[in-house]
Amino acid sequence: MRPPEVLPTPKSMEFADGALPLAESLTVAAVGGEEAVRAARWLADQLEIEQGVACRPAERATDAQVIIGLLDDLTHVGLADIAWRRSTAFATPLGRAQGYVLDVGEERAILTALTGDGLRHAAATALQLIGPDGMRRGRVEDRPDFALRAADWLLNVEINRWAYERGDGREALFARLRRKLDLAARCKLNLVWFDGFGWDPERVPGYAQEVRALARYARERGIRLAHTGYGGGYGFVYQQSELYAAPYMGRAFENRRPWPDGPLYDCIGEPHYEESWHWGTCLSNEGLQDAKLAELTRFVAACEPGLLYIHDIDAGRWQGATHAWLRRCDECRRRWPSDDATAPDGMAGAYAAWFRRVVDAVGAIASDDGDYHAARDCGLVFVGPVYAAADEADEDRQAECRYFETVSRLIGPAANVQFGVRELLLSEASGRPRVRELAERLDAVGAGHGVFVVAFCGGDAYHSDQPVSASPTLNRYFAGARTIYSVHFGGVAEPAQVVAAQYAWNADAPGAAPVADGQAEAMAQLEASRSGTLCPPEVFGQGGLLARACELLYGPCAGSHLAQVFAATAPEDRPVAMTWHTITREAARLRAPGDIDATTRGQHWRARRRATSAALAQVEEALACGDPLAGTCEDLDWLRCCLELGRRFCVGLALSWEALQTGDGAEVAACWAELTAHIRSKFPRDRFDPVGGDIAAAEDTAELLREWAGQLR
Repeated sequence: MRPPEVLPTPKSMEFADGALPLAESLTVAAVGGEEAVRAARWLADQLEIEQGVACRPAERATDAQVIIGLLDDLTHVGLADIAWRRSTAFATPLGRAQGYVLDVGEERAILTALTGDGLRHAAATALQLIGPDGMRRGRVEDRPDFALRAADWLLNVEINRWAYERGDGREALFARLRRKLDLAARCKLNLVWFDGFGWDPERVPGYAQEVRALARYARERGIRLAHTGYGGGYGFVYQQSELYAAPYMGRAFENRRPWPDGPLYDCIGEPHYEESWHWGTCLSNEGLQDAKLAELTRFVAACEPGLLYIHDIDAGRWQGATHAWLRRCDECRRRWPSDDATAPDGMAGAYAAWFRRVVDAVGAIASDDGDYHAARDCGLVFVGPVYAAADEADEDRQAECRYFETVSRLIGPAANVQFGVRELLLSEASGRPRVRELAERLDAVGAGHGVFVVAFCGGDAYHSDQPVSASPTLNRYFAGARTIYSVHFGGVAEPAQVVAAQYAWNADAPGAAPVADGQAEAMAQLEASRSGTLCPPEVFGQGGLLARACELLYGPCAGSHLAQVFAATAPEDRPVAMTWHTITREAARLRAPGDIDATTRGQHWRARRRATSAALAQVEEALACGDPLAGTCEDLDWLRCCLELGRRFCVGLALSWEALQTGDGAEVAACWAELTAHIRSKFPRDRFDPVGGDIAAAEDTAELLREWAGQLR
């Protein structure tokens, strides 16, 4: 008998022939406290939604077909053996926090763990063991490799635009988001990249109320909603491009002394942007910090976020950050006189003082009903002025480690603090993974702080718009991090969420990229991932992870068609299903073409039109399969609409590049006018996303290109 497919792939699975028969009305027992009850309730809800199986509580636990409980509670009543504590699932601190054991015998299935998180993960695996004959017999012992594993619901990293905004109104949107939270829980993803950028709790009417309710729904499933904004720097003000086209959702503070009405002054800032030097960058201005904290804590109290991604000056690399520190204001120089950025009386000390204020202010927030305690429920990720880069020299990397060590020591104990870094690879000298080294050095400090990796490795709208990328196969390089966020098109290409979940849970799963022998080879792997030429057969081959992910999401019939939609790797073969950032970036190129070869670009968009038309045909076939899984038709119908829109954009862009050569914009202007009318007539406009989701970007871009075409002569 073929073993069942379980995603993410567990660390240990052993299956026997046969299945535990499940009655039409399944009996479930939760042994112990509220954590067991919640896990049992979630499992029952998902079984009813997915398979129409009704669950009822057993009068006695020993009579139940499925028993869920913490290991101590189960051993106390004789339903589990104390020896289970020695399971490999609980062999590490993270295993004890999130690991589980699932044992399916002839008479009953037992799901157990040491924590509520582990019970939820056991329930997610149990769902995948149920087939027509019942629950497959066997034993699973499992634990994750990263504590926090992110699903991506935004179209452009941390910045803006909700991928699940479809214009069908607030009620439909948040019902969809709850359904997607349950999908994340099934994939054992426990962090959702939810919204950004800024700390305004009323960016649209009703925002705080709706988001707070969604955050509570997420917490019941062990999931954190991540929100992003600035702690200083406010790059939206001065980094002008289509990447930053949306407004900042909060106040962009300025350096003024005395605060708040004194004259404007410069302090540290992004070295390449002189205008950045006065945008809320000063670390010695306590009045400025008080105002920032008032805005931030108001947001936390109103929205109850699970994680704050607090971005400071966007210097990134060590050299840029240290140069910025040298131009600090006189008061900062008086308080922190050292030019050594790693010193307690240098940049490290200055940022540690600010970060500690954030920790204390946010940590003091709790809801009136006691359900939310920010010190427990809200992670804090400090990003910048240093977040490092994969190709930095060892000398700079060692200085960054010393900087983070000093900052960590000066902040002091705070278990919810992490420091954000980019996709670091190997040390040139030792060949060791750089993330592991940083994590070990922070552990040695002993303040409880972790490493948060934001990995731009392809399929991220930044390096490429590959629908589903193999970039998470590089996760072995990030071992030791507390959080892994592989940036991907999760809300548009949902199989990308499953791929991310696979290697975030099990970095050694089939298809994982081997850790290279040296930095040069590792950089080559990274570049292959970014370009889309990293395509292991375990992911893209027949019966590989992509095909299994599509079957999990859409069912066997529809999944076989969707796997073909999302399998494209080469740039010309990728279907277009989103405007942001694929089309908006091309619109910027058209308006300032420079020495771009217009003929080549026209050919590129004709090839992508063919790829998008082929994808549309596959989606039509998938829709004809019916609706084996809840929500499938809604999602596929939306994908069909987006692909049709993408096809029309491809046609218009090909014509536009040709018109750039001929100077005749009449046909192109008519094309863009027709597309604008199509968007306005075919897509609903009841949008809750403050910037309108991808459809608002599509409408704005089509109108912009119509105006551009009208100016061609």
